[in-house]
Amino acid sequence: MVALAGLVGAGRSEVARAVFGIDRRDGGTVTVDGRPLPAGKPAAAIAAGVGFVPEDRREQGLVMDLALDHNAALASLRRLRRFGLIRRSAERALARDWAGRLQLKYGDLGDPATTLSGGNQQKLVLAKVAVAPAVAAHHRRTHPGHRRGHQGRGAPAHRRNWSARASPS
Repeated sequence: MVALAGLVGAGRSEVARAVFGIDRRDGGTVTVDGRPLPAGKPAAAIAAGVGFVPEDRREQGLVMDLALDHNAALASLRRLRRFGLIRRSAERALARDWAGRLQLKYGDLGDPATTLSGGNQQKLVLAKVAVAPAVAAHHRRTHPGHRRGHQGRGAPAHRRNWSARASPS
């Protein structure tokens, strides 16, 4: 997993969106397992195993009225289907597994995402992305007083080359 950290205005959101292909890159390349990703093509990023955790989980990360198990499986539907139909048992097993791994606090996997606390909604977004990709482009707001996100000297973050190796599942 590749994580980006930085202060507000440091460009981490832009980098994450450019790595995933949502926004245009100003320069540089993104490679996964030595293969370059075409710029501006989220479908190519997904096919290469890159996931994206958006900053706004409620508007961009989850379908709030959809059940927890359906949300968790959204990025894995291709893998969960058989003869064009989603295998419900596989979908529930996948959701149950990741809910346990991330210690998600929930009532029932059939409950909508609106029933979760904000932190558990964020865990659900992570579960959705973690099940499918080899690399996750994730950005999260950091406290303005922290220096962890300092980019250092050199090219701005959105102009650097980003490379990641796929991790075995």
